[in-house]
Amino acid sequence: MLKNLPRSPFVCFFALSILGLLPATCWAQLPSGYRQPTAITFDQSEQKLLLANAKSGSVSVVDIPTQKIVETKMGKSIRDIVLLQNSNFLCVDFHQHELMEFGLDNNDQVKIVARTSVERYPQCIAVNDDQTLAFVSSLWSRRITCLHRGAPGQPFQKLKHIDFDFAPREMVYLAADEKLVVADNFNGKLAVVDCNKLEIESVHNTSGHNFRGLGLTQDGQTIVVANQMLNELAHTSRNDIHWGLLMSNDLRWIEKDAFLTQDSELYKSSHMHPLGKEDHAAGDPGRLAIAKDKTVVVTISGTNEVAFGKEDDFWLKRHTVGKRPVDVVIDSNSQFAYIANAHDDSVSVFDLKQEKVTGSWPLGKQRELTAIEKGEQLFFDASLSHDGWMSCHSCHTDGHTNGGLNDNFTDGSFGAPKMVLSLLGRRGTEPLAWNGLTKDFETQVKNSITSTMKSKDDPDQKTVDLLAGYLRTLKAPPSLAAARDELDANKVAAGKKIFEVIGCAACHKAPLYTSPEVYDVGFEDEENNTEFNPPSLLGVSQRNAYFHDGRAKTLEEVVGKFKHKVRPDTSEADLKLLIQFLRSL
Repeated sequence: MLKNLPRSPFVCFFALSILGLLPATCWAQLPSGYRQPTAITFDQSEQKLLLANAKSGSVSVVDIPTQKIVETKMGKSIRDIVLLQNSNFLCVDFHQHELMEFGLDNNDQVKIVARTSVERYPQCIAVNDDQTLAFVSSLWSRRITCLHRGAPGQPFQKLKHIDFDFAPREMVYLAADEKLVVADNFNGKLAVVDCNKLEIESVHNTSGHNFRGLGLTQDGQTIVVANQMLNELAHTSRNDIHWGLLMSNDLRWIEKDAFLTQDSELYKSSHMHPLGKEDHAAGDPGRLAIAKDKTVVVTISGTNEVAFGKEDDFWLKRHTVGKRPVDVVIDSNSQFAYIANAHDDSVSVFDLKQEKVTGSWPLGKQRELTAIEKGEQLFFDASLSHDGWMSCHSCHTDGHTNGGLNDNFTDGSFGAPKMVLSLLGRRGTEPLAWNGLTKDFETQVKNSITSTMKSKDDPDQKTVDLLAGYLRTLKAPPSLAAARDELDANKVAAGKKIFEVIGCAACHKAPLYTSPEVYDVGFEDEENNTEFNPPSLLGVSQRNAYFHDGRAKTLEEVVGKFKHKVRPDTSEADLKLLIQFLRSL
């Protein structure tokens, strides 16, 4: 009888009350809060869901038959969660830099059995098939922590870390080859790690960015990738946005062997499902899951939907779920998909056979959001753009930059695409934009929504104020040297002196390392513009391209290959010290 009850949480609550079967703890009895779930997984029985909550630092356990929910505070920001064969789970805390293994007691209370320090700012977890190896990707330290244990039940111990030249995030383990595919959080790189040697085997450069979905088909032969692509040859015109020429949102099926072949062009060994089309775009695809019957479900985070279908379908179908869906799991019967919705603290239950939502389960009462949190939600909302093709996050990934070039009308013309600037740590660095003509965040927000994103309606003042307020709270990322605990105070001090002596401080003035003027730095864009406003150097080591057109890919190229304002008599030793200083900002 119970299994035929309606799935609505409010109707279920009432029905269970009448039957005298109301669980001791349900969502309505949990304290109000803002959880922001970011990952979801099953327990071994598939009778429970576990969700990692980034905002509250908690783990929510949902009993599927009764919808009883138990929430346990775990730390500061839980970012990922995976099931182990011994019925335990692994999760990571982004701010406490820890990998935690835990189990559940008979009351679904979390019991931590082991804590292990990992590289700073951990985001995602992957394990090998026999679960003797675990891998944790860490964003700002640009590292993966490799951990090992002798047998199930033993705690994981750190073996080593692997350095990357990009910020690693999503990962998928290739069991047959004992390889790990690692996706770039911001830009377009996909790397392959040899899990025996624990070293990077190859790195593929693609034209994509914002890799949020990464999965492996049941036969292990195809890697499925959800990402976006920003076309620097397209303009921010209504026509180019409407037809998906400027920003596309894609699901790509790539042959595994292409990843394992050095220097292969991945996209030539693939085919693609556009996740959006004219009049109904699909801004910001998120994580995905692949069912045993080969159905793929992709979260469309920016438009509050999921896309679903099979590889040989011409189009994937779409259905509305909760607010900002970010992760999904599918049961072993290929019947139900359970979707974690970050912005309304809920789980959507999607029946793949009936192709409809059959339940929406709150993880608890959501408290009143602050103005900053409301601004954050707008930042990730693709409905602000024409047809829903993109959100602010699409170009400014997590407030940072996707490293791409965008041809907008900021400089009064089309034809001279400029690199997307980071928004992290920009409070007090006004004026904004490469030409320094945008006086404040409010003006920038209006310009972005009306001119770049081509919203059908001008934003109201409340929307502008909320977004601008959120942007002012974004802190600069930690320097790469700090994130890796590699700061050498003496070398940084020596590098700072060189920075000042050779004149860098004239344009990049401390403490924000910028200035409001524009300068001729010896470069010219395609429209003959020669003067540019200097971007702040705070967090400069966390970028993957430099100058207005991204011509330099490393700080070494900035001061070495391009000799950017470097005196001819500056020695190589001094240049190395200068880079040490820049990497400390």
